[in-house]
Amino acid sequence: MNSRADQLVERGSPITDPRLFRRCLGQFGTGVAIITANHAGQNVGVTVNSVASVSLDPPLVLWSLSKGSRSFSAFQQASGFAINVLSKDQVDLSAHFAGPSTDKFADVAFHLTESGVPVLNGSLAHIECTPEAVHEGGDHLIIIGRVGRASRFQGDPLLFVQGRYVAAEELLGTAVVGSGVNDGVIPLLFEAHHSLSAKFDDDRRAEGL
Repeated sequence: MNSRADQLVERGSPITDPRLFRRCLGQFGTGVAIITANHAGQNVGVTVNSVASVSLDPPLVLWSLSKGSRSFSAFQQASGFAINVLSKDQVDLSAHFAGPSTDKFADVAFHLTESGVPVLNGSLAHIECTPEAVHEGGDHLIIIGRVGRASRFQGDPLLFVQGRYVAAEELLGTAVVGSGVNDGVIPLLFEAHHSLSAKFDDDRRAEGL
């Protein structure tokens, strides 16, 4: 008897059935982020789930901007942008920045970085970037940013999979999609590892290594 994972649900071509293509991509769970920038005195922001790490040395990340976005021109011309990684408590904020509002920063808690880029309060991380490269990607632009500064905060991430928002829970020591609270010993071990690694890096830099 075939396992559930082997049971074919649907098959087709993304050319003739783009909705099928989107549903297949939806099987790959991602985080949720809001990209923010300022151009000519105007704050702009857009919700994405296309953020990916490119390189650690130099520190590079990428995200994809729809050519149909109202903020397309502003992001193209902005001198920098910030990736705001959302927490599980920011579902409404994600939906707000994905909507058609003309002033998405109205009644939204944010502050400006030293370079004048707006970042959203309550996010799990702020990753501040300057544009490194832009590549054509069909109906999107693939934007690669060089990270100049990054900040991390306490909390649990907001995830998106199979067309819906979810949180993460722990299963046998591994974070998986679910709706529970991640309160096991594994996250504590990872937190200790990150703290010790950061202290080691500080000492190494102090010694000029």
